[in-house]
Amino acid sequence: MPILLRASVRGQAAVMRAAEAGGGPLPWAWTPEPQLPTSVLPPLEQLLAWGRGVIVVIAVIGVLYCAGKIVVGRLGRSDVAVEGVGGLLWTVMGILLMIIAVTVVMTLVSGSGSETDTDTDTDDGVFIASV
Repeated sequence: MPILLRASVRGQAAVMRAAEAGGGPLPWAWTPEPQLPTSVLPPLEQLLAWGRGVIVVIAVIGVLYCAGKIVVGRLGRSDVAVEGVGGLLWTVMGILLMIIAVTVVMTLVSGSGSETDTDTDTDDGVFIASV
């Protein structure tokens, strides 16, 4: 661990020396800001829509499987019913995690375009904000 720390400190010192020798700070901002090509977004949205469809199918199968275990447990095997209820909890948590992951990815991908977060003011005194 001390080797990694020492290497990190030396690397940071080298960057600082290079910035001081150059006469100004290093450019930390992208110029221009990186953006996805416009031809990438529609296939990516279709792929994620297929993924959401697969999630729904898996969720239905998982819930039905857990319900079957609960029914079998109700007929005299209580340990199977307990496994079914526990499995149902994990199934619902997995479904929520997958849905949140798709939403986060779509937000990050669609938020990288140039049309996001732009505000315009028209000449007629009406303020238009587009997101």
